[in-house]
Amino acid sequence: MFRSPLTCLEEYMLCDDRPSHPMTVVLRLRFSGSLNRAAWEAAVALTVQRHVLLRSTVARGRWRRLRWVEHPGWCPTVVWDSAVNRYGLPPMVGIDLRQEPGLRVWVVAGREGDEAVFQVHHACSDGLGVVRMAEDLLLGYAQQLGTREAGSALPTIDDRGLRQRGAPGLSVWGLLTTAHHQAVGLLGAWEFLSRSPVPLVPSSAALDETVPPSAFPCALTHTLDPDETRRLFEAAKSLGVTVNDLLVRDMFLAVAAWRTARGWGSGEDWLRFAVPVNLRRAEEERMPAANSVSLVFLDRRPADCADPERLLDGVRRQMQVIKRHRLGYTFVLSLGLARLLPGGMSSRTRAGKCQISGVFSNFGVVLARVPLPRRDGRLVCGNVVLEAADFVIPRRPHVDAAFSVCTYAGRLHVLLHADPRVVSEEAGRQLLLSFVQGVRRSAERTG
Repeated sequence: MFRSPLTCLEEYMLCDDRPSHPMTVVLRLRFSGSLNRAAWEAAVALTVQRHVLLRSTVARGRWRRLRWVEHPGWCPTVVWDSAVNRYGLPPMVGIDLRQEPGLRVWVVAGREGDEAVFQVHHACSDGLGVVRMAEDLLLGYAQQLGTREAGSALPTIDDRGLRQRGAPGLSVWGLLTTAHHQAVGLLGAWEFLSRSPVPLVPSSAALDETVPPSAFPCALTHTLDPDETRRLFEAAKSLGVTVNDLLVRDMFLAVAAWRTARGWGSGEDWLRFAVPVNLRRAEEERMPAANSVSLVFLDRRPADCADPERLLDGVRRQMQVIKRHRLGYTFVLSLGLARLLPGGMSSRTRAGKCQISGVFSNFGVVLARVPLPRRDGRLVCGNVVLEAADFVIPRRPHVDAAFSVCTYAGRLHVLLHADPRVVSEEAGRQLLLSFVQGVRRSAERTG
């Protein structure tokens, strides 16, 4: 039985969860064709047995410490032919991990085929862990249908990585050897504490944390075609930056222009975006779904966006410093310190003050290693073809917008998760369009 204590990050995600802002990751898989119900449910059951945190709840253990409690025979009920909200997703509320495991599954009948939707509590897994779950599920589904290329068994999964899922590679010796690198993070910590970021949308109204949003999740999407995506990757290479650097730059430009067009704020406002960074090592690639991630924070003012080339160079240099000095660990270490201070983790997750303005998450190329046939780059999973995948990432109080991008089948999929209580659907679409147009300009100008 798995009864591991919660890591610092898992406890942070649990404490930062509230009805008004569910701390969940949503994955949507869009198929052409209709899923075989028996095969899909069998594949879901098999997949959940491989990912222990997806079938676990949280309870107090010895000395009142939060611990995972495994439920070996548990499997989520697949809700078929689900209704959807106006954004095309099943209506959702938060998941109380003290009452139920952190995975829900729906299947929506779309115009072109079925759409499978998964809601995962962020304390159970980060986005890449959800991708690992999806890899097993798609392969398992094809196996249930007897697809020859799928083989007869799923790849071996390595539970040993769960031991260090909170900070992989950071043993006591590793902590000592990285101390001089973390000293570089003190400057960033000072900037984090001395600057006061603002919400993207100025608002004086306090949201009731006990009331769920009227529509959740709110997903606005756009997909770049293969030629646009290829030129974007070529543009990044020609500029000597990563695709992520280019996308982060274009996101800041879009947000600044969007706010300026509405007369919100000033050019000196600090806009702070949280950017997840993967902490997994190569030997942990077969670890079950879990959190092996941290956050870094990028601060820019609208005035900094006046020179796009300089902005890009600044993003590139900052991300290089983060990688060189392993500053992805800084946030995780700060959570360990927060646990020891009066008020514990709850004091770190209070909603009174704006701590970040938004979130930007790039999942990279997803589902590329699933050993199934492909049609135009898309996975053929038995009787269906996986046409697209996208992610809805969570927002905390004062975060009005969260961007997520992933590349699947040679196409860049962009999703904006905006808060409908402060960002109208029209305004959200304009922000998404501004970002997409900026990405296209980057590809056209330098590709």
